[in-house]
Amino acid sequence: MASNLAVIILAAGKGTRMKSDIPKVLHKIAGKAMLAHVIGAVKELEPQKIIVVVAPDSEAVAKVAEGCEIAIQAQQLGTGDAVKSAVALLKDFTGNVLILYGDSPLITSASLVKLLDKPLKNEIRIFGFNATNPAKYGRLIVSNNTVREVVEFKDANEAQKKLTLCNSGVYYLPAPLLQKLIAQVKNDNSQKEYYLTDLIKIGWKNSVETSYLPIHENEVSGVNDKHELCRAEGVMQKRLHKRALNDGVTILCPDTVFMSTDTKFGRDVLLRQNVVIGENVVIGNNVIIGPFAHIRPGTVIENNASVGNFVEIKKSTIGEGSKINHLSYIGDSHLGKNVNIGAGTITCNYDGFEKHETQIEDDVFVGSNTSLIAPVTIGKGAVIAAGSNISENVPAGALAIARGMQKNLADWAMKFKKKKTE
Repeated sequence: MASNLAVIILAAGKGTRMKSDIPKVLHKIAGKAMLAHVIGAVKELEPQKIIVVVAPDSEAVAKVAEGCEIAIQAQQLGTGDAVKSAVALLKDFTGNVLILYGDSPLITSASLVKLLDKPLKNEIRIFGFNATNPAKYGRLIVSNNTVREVVEFKDANEAQKKLTLCNSGVYYLPAPLLQKLIAQVKNDNSQKEYYLTDLIKIGWKNSVETSYLPIHENEVSGVNDKHELCRAEGVMQKRLHKRALNDGVTILCPDTVFMSTDTKFGRDVLLRQNVVIGENVVIGNNVIIGPFAHIRPGTVIENNASVGNFVEIKKSTIGEGSKINHLSYIGDSHLGKNVNIGAGTITCNYDGFEKHETQIEDDVFVGSNTSLIAPVTIGKGAVIAAGSNISENVPAGALAIARGMQKNLADWAMKFKKKKTE
């Protein structure tokens, strides 16, 4: 444990620009809530405590922050006020404090390690970045390599507006210093809010220096609306593609493949075009997926399996060497080894109230356009005739046929056409 480190994550914002009933920090990037991304990065630092600041009645946010300490920001009175809510939980803590934001899901533990790398004295350490479009960011006012203050764009003069070095909002400082400075933050501004950025100016007046480390804009960009959410998703997907490619996964068209952060791949996996992979998915060795496949949460695809065109799989295990190549839905199912699922096959797993499981044992052949009505078990080596609706268990080695008997009426088609054309 890094016993000298506490982390404060601000997650009480309403996010009105998201135009959603979902709390802002719970909107997902690559299948995981933004807040969960930040907590995940922080946990790699092994801090002594993580404090998440939430709004009143934010049970859903607190649930994502399970295992962290929760501080309640009673009123939305600015970032400084949010930190004041957390400082109450640091009463006896004498180590260092890292302050982050729950709506900045792209921050990485590698960058945070750099910020924390050198011993911290009576000082403040922050990230600074050069923005591609700096208009919306506060500017870092630097003198002799020391940050004197942060000036918000709306308050900046013409010379300051031309600066491109911007404030990330990430702070690292000793807990006693934070307690001293945060108590001096006032709300004497037009918004009547307490701004965390005032720490730097107050620190300067108290002979406390602030230094900055450069960081890429992507890592510290906050998500405040759906446009920014979309952009963050794109950045995260590129990271996931890079990681998968580095691990040996073949991706034919990365721009059409969407992954989740926790997806695990084996060796020699091929992802074709237009593949979507949900959370908690494990993909074994020599697996082929796609094109146009949707691998939903809770799925395990074992070695040498194949999932093809327009196939959807949800919360199922696909056994070694099994094939689902065309136009099928497999949900809440367990497929053994070397199972062949014909085109148009579906597992009917939902009765309107509950989900039910389908068990398909090794070496089963399921013919095209089959409905497997769960709960049902198909025994080892059985064959299901095409077009069947299977609602009862099938013994091992049996042939199951469950369809209406075909009847041919001689010359009917010819007589029908003649009648219609006379």
